[in-house]
Formats: sequence, structure tokens, C-alpha cells
Amino acid sequence: MTPFSIVFTSRVTRPQTSEGFSVLMSDLINGLINLNIPVQIFTTGRHYDGLINILQKNNVDVDKIKILSLLPDFINIPQLVPSKKAPRFQHLRQRLPKPLNLAVSSFYWLLNEAYIKFKRYIIHHFPDSAHKILTIKGNLILCKSLSEFEKSEQNYQEECQKLAEQLLLNKEADRLFFINAFESDLIANLKEKKIIITFPDLVVSLFPSLYPLTPFNKALNECITKSIQISQGIVCYSEFVRDSQLMKLFSIQNTKPKIAVIPSGFYTVPNDSKAVVTLQKPDFNQYVKNYFPELGPLPKIQFGEFHYILYPTVDRPHKNTRILILAIQELIRKRYLQIKLLLTGDGPIQANAEFIRAHKLHYDIFYLPELPLDVFNHLINQASLVIHPSLAEGGDIFNFSRAVSNNCPALLSDITVAHEMFERHGIPYNQYKDWLFDPFNWENLADLIEKNLAQREALLTVQKKIFNKISGYDFINMAKKYYEFYCSV
Repeated sequence: MTPFSIVFTSRVTRPQTSEGFSVLMSDLINGLINLNIPVQIFTTGRHYDGLINILQKNNVDVDKIKILSLLPDFINIPQLVPSKKAPRFQHLRQRLPKPLNLAVSSFYWLLNEAYIKFKRYIIHHFPDSAHKILTIKGNLILCKSLSEFEKSEQNYQEECQKLAEQLLLNKEADRLFFINAFESDLIANLKEKKIIITFPDLVVSLFPSLYPLTPFNKALNECITKSIQISQGIVCYSEFVRDSQLMKLFSIQNTKPKIAVIPSGFYTVPNDSKAVVTLQKPDFNQYVKNYFPELGPLPKIQFGEFHYILYPTVDRPHKNTRILILAIQELIRKRYLQIKLLLTGDGPIQANAEFIRAHKLHYDIFYLPELPLDVFNHLINQASLVIHPSLAEGGDIFNFSRAVSNNCPALLSDITVAHEMFERHGIPYNQYKDWLFDPFNWENLADLIEKNLAQREALLTVQKKIFNKISGYDFINMAKKYYEFYCSV
């Protein structure tokens, strides 16, 4: 049987375990394992530990697949993502007497408020130049200088060339699968191989105001374009992305790659897996990370001692976490609901961090990165609601199946792929419309949350009936489609 050969590499040394690409790859591998299809992953020494971490955190039995590290030598590539470190001197402030520490924190808060007002002033009085002015700081954080970025790119291209040389030596793997479309520097050196990539979406181009054209984002856009032009097979997660993004935004008529729409499989809790919820009251403080240490330590609380809403996501601008934060703030501060917001992923983006800090929401909003799957499922099971307010997704909103299969109802952003997810399986609009909300209206979202907190069990009962109708398309069925397409290219 032809092995399913995956290439795992990226500019980032250690991608997040909850990143969409990481989750999809893990779900796909689990499906292939269940189909008894051999899986082999080619990677580098730089990515090996991160790969193992992703697979294990997403419940993949690494002993059932073959992982080949083709470049054991580590190539130093500087991190090219905005830093999420806490403000400077945090350790010094923690040693200060409490009154002085409070004074320093208050001064920092005033500076932060001044910066927010400065941004508003720039946007109001200089709208044409605001984007350039306000992205200067972001560009400086992203890479200290253009020469540093160029040096990093040179190192990465060198790594890609060496990895390609090793991949070409393997004559048995005549086709290679990439979990994204970013690796054109590597793909361009694999002309003897048949290349299949995934094209989830193009949020950087769809939301230019949210994703400034920094050197890093520009490089990614160029890589995506080149990968699409030189690949033999492309997988999209939805018809929406295929028709409105891939076909419209890229010139692929000349190369004519095979294109397949393969939706993400629906998550169902296995009967005999480590993913089954077995934990009673895991230690909250063991998993939550304090991203605001200058405001004090985390409260000593346990799961089960408070009600919460959950948004499983990696915080990005288009993930629209801010609207959920605004809704939670309304419910807590003005409607006096005893509720907290929990998010997965490695902390807030800078804008959300500034808002949480400025409005003293750090005891109401918590981030829990790098969760083991059993704890993640427990977190969903005990949540009052799972809410997904994203402005865009490349395919089915897997938070819906994650939530309902773990006995938690979900509310979803009213975006095109949400409709496609249900209607592909014959579910009419009038049966799911009440679960959708306008992703730009936080006040309506607050109303919807308050309403469904009061009728949680009734909402869950209705959603379970719908989920039972569509859950037959699971990871195994998804993996079968991937393998058939993989072999057909």
C-alpha cells in the first residue's frame, strides 16, 4: 500500500499545538491510522521536538507512524512573530513592596491609556496615514531590521534546499503532502515529486487592515502564490474558499492542478480513547498562564468553582476575540453575571492584551495554552457555552462538533462556511439559524449569550439531534478522501 508521505516544516520552529494546521494534520493522521494506511512524516531536527509535541497533545500514537528527521543539524532561524512577552521589569516589580508595586502598575496603566488615546487621535485626524504610522511599531517588533529578516530568509532557504536534496534521495516517496501552502521555497526544489498542498484560506489578503503588509506577511503571500502555481494537487476545506478565493484570486489556468474540496471531519469522542473525559477537577492554575504578571498573581481557584464560556482558538486578528471580550465585559460589569471567559492558544494578541489590561479584566479572562487533549475535552464538557466569533474560516467550524460531542452547546459566527457546514448534510437554515450571530455586533452577542445561558440544556438537546445527523462524516471518512485524492494526483 502506498504510504501517505507528509512534509512537516515551517519558518517557525515550534508551531502551536492548537494551530489549525496542527489539529488538521493530527486528525488526518488518526484517520489514516484507523484505515491501516502507512504514514511517514519527513521533517528536520529543528522541527522534530515541536512535531512530537503537536502529535502527542492531539492524541496521535507516534509509535504507529514513521517520523524521519532528514536534517539533524539545527539551523538558527530567528523567531519572526510579534513578541507576547510581558512588559519589561516585571520580575523587578514583583520584588517591590506592595504599595510601590501598585504605584508602578498604575503608572504603566496610564502610559497604556495614553498610547490607546494616541492611536485613536491618529486614526481620527490622519486617516490616510494612520495605517503607516501605527504599523511602524508592529514592524519593529516583528523583525528588528530588514537585514535581520533577510538573513532569516536566507537561512530558511538554505534549510529548504538541503531538505529538498534529502527528499529527492528517497525514490519511494514519489508524492509529498504539505499541510499548508507556505513552503514554496522547498516545493520549488522538488520538481521530480508530485506535490499536494492544502489551501485553507487567505485571511492576510482578505483583511489587509488586520494584517499589515510586513516583510513576513509579504513573504507568506508570495509563497502561497508560488506554491499554488507549481503544485499538482490542491485541497480546499470548503467550496466557498475554492470558488471565492482560490479560483478568483489566483491564476491557475495554465498549470491546471487537480483541486479537491475535502471538508474537515466532525469530531466525536471515542469510546475507548484517552480523549474520554475522566478528570473530575483538574488544577486550573496548572494549565492557565499569567500574561499580566504586573497586575498580580493568578487567583487560586479550581475547575468547578466558577462558570465560564470557552473559545478554543489561537488568538489572531480575524479570530475576532475582541467582540467576545466586549460581550463578556458587558455581561460581567453591567448585567452582573458570574461568568468568566477561557481561551486556548498562546496568549492574546497585543491589541487584546492592551484592552484586558486597561479594563482590568485579567481576573475574568484567562488563556490556557498547550492543553492535553483529555483536559481540553474536560474544559469543553464543563463549559456553559462554546462560542466561535471568527470573521472567517477556511472550512467547517470544528468547534461545533468538539463542543456538542462533549455535551456543551455552541454559538457560531454567521459566516458562509457555517452555512455550508450544515447545508452540505441537508440541514435547512431554519434548523440552525438561532445558533448564529452577527460577528460585528457585540451587544447582540451579549444578548444571545445571556439568553442561552438560561436555556443551555434545551439548546444542547436540539444541537445533539442535528449533530447525530451529520457526525457520520468523521476523521476516518475525511482521511479516506485525502488518501484517494493523494493517490490520484
